Amino acid sequence: MGFRDDFSRWSLGRQLQVVFISSAFFLTLILVVITKFQLDWLRSSIVDSSTISIEESLLRQMQDLAKNKASFFASEITNYVDDLKVFRELGMDILGYGDTDALTSVESMPTNDINLDPSWIDYSKGAFMSREESLSDNGKNLMKKASSMDRFYLVLYNDYYRKMYMGFETDEIIYSYPGQFIEDRTFTPLVREWYYKASDNPGDVIITEPYQESSNGNWTFSVSQGIIETTNNTIFGVSGIDINLDNFINTASEIQVLSKGFTLLVSTGGILVSLPSTWVQPDTSTTSLRIFDDTITGINSDEWASMQEAPDGTRFDFTDSNGTAYMSVKQSIQPKVIGNITYYMIICAEKNEIHNPIDKIQENFSGTFVMIFWIVVSVSAFVFSLISILIYFVSRDLSKKLKRVEKVLARLIRKALFPRVTRGLSLGKLENTSIGIESLVEALKDKFHKIEDIEDSFSRYNWGNTRPNDMLLFTSWNECLYPYNDYMINEVKWKDTLLGLNNVSAAGSMIKRVSGLGF
Repeated sequence: MGFRDDFSRWSLGRQLQVVFISSAFFLTLILVVITKFQLDWLRSSIVDSSTISIEESLLRQMQDLAKNKASFFASEITNYVDDLKVFRELGMDILGYGDTDALTSVESMPTNDINLDPSWIDYSKGAFMSREESLSDNGKNLMKKASSMDRFYLVLYNDYYRKMYMGFETDEIIYSYPGQFIEDRTFTPLVREWYYKASDNPGDVIITEPYQESSNGNWTFSVSQGIIETTNNTIFGVSGIDINLDNFINTASEIQVLSKGFTLLVSTGGILVSLPSTWVQPDTSTTSLRIFDDTITGINSDEWASMQEAPDGTRFDFTDSNGTAYMSVKQSIQPKVIGNITYYMIICAEKNEIHNPIDKIQENFSGTFVMIFWIVVSVSAFVFSLISILIYFVSRDLSKKLKRVEKVLARLIRKALFPRVTRGLSLGKLENTSIGIESLVEALKDKFHKIEDIEDSFSRYNWGNTRPNDMLLFTSWNECLYPYNDYMINEVKWKDTLLGLNNVSAAGSMIKRVSGLGF
């Protein structure tokens, strides 16, 4: 016997209690589950919205910061270029190639760096050097004129400069300030980037790729411009300044992006001038680290090319060789006096740090989440308990009333078949407890009176031995009113059973038809 068979044997009140209380339990459970999913969705939505909001806010700050610092660096380079132009114009005037008359040169021969102490730097004057063992007459005359720059070096020179110099094709002479011995006696300016680029591009200001000094590892770059002989518009020499990048590097390192962010200062050729301590700088005796060395930076050459081509302020994400993910913003450093990009500034923020506020929000929400969830569970449990109690008492009262209905139905059947046994049947108790089932009670009363009238007519007839068999009538009634019988193997719902009371009229009609046949 299964649960369904056992359930059908329970009293109606118990069945109602089980059905309604089970339904209330599942509804309460559904409410709790829905609340759980809603809170999960709300937490996910808050975290996603916060992530987007925080990243967008940080990105805007990084863009503004990069634009501000790039403008500062461009302004500094502009100052260096302006100093170079003044230096170049003075040199051209001294040499007699400018628009003004040549300035008076010194009468004595200028200092040859070979006469200097190799360990000494002379800030009082410049010194010349040539890999030629002896100068030609043109070279000697050129040096006498160029040495007049000693009067102006002290005015033009500042702490950011490493050297100021003029290089010439004549005898491959270089005249530089401050005066210092050049260890490489084969040195010639003609093969230096600052010289041959300026020589190939008359009138243009050249900014070289940065390089590290072998003596101390400091980063340096050069700005240069050709000394043009105005009579035939040919390059006679090149003026140049070596500039320490310490100012740029210090400024870049002072930029704070959260607590672990950093700024990359990158040349147009991809040389990393400033980089974080977590990235290994190659040995200065070999080569400089390039940003597209993906074994360290995590950025390959194609990605670097895309970064260069993208508009300033564009966001790029990358992961370095340490597995650390970064969000970065690129900004070009482009002095107006040059018109070309000289350096790139890339501001980087570690993504884990960006997510720290998100984790804090999620942690705070988790406490609220747990509190809300248990409040909902508590309220649901309280409501379920209250509903269960109400269902219990209501179903118990309804069960009592339906039991009375059942008794009345049983008596109605017996009255129709065994009138002598059931004589004096009353509906008083049913009428007194009819609250909530008034229509059912009225229907029973109507059926009762109809049966009573039929029975009265039936009993007054002188049947004799021809009275219909009571078992035949009982079987007909049984088929009408009971959910299980010999002819109905399937369960009949209570609703269908109660509606089946309408068949009482059919039974009365059948009795009349039987009477008319003379049984």
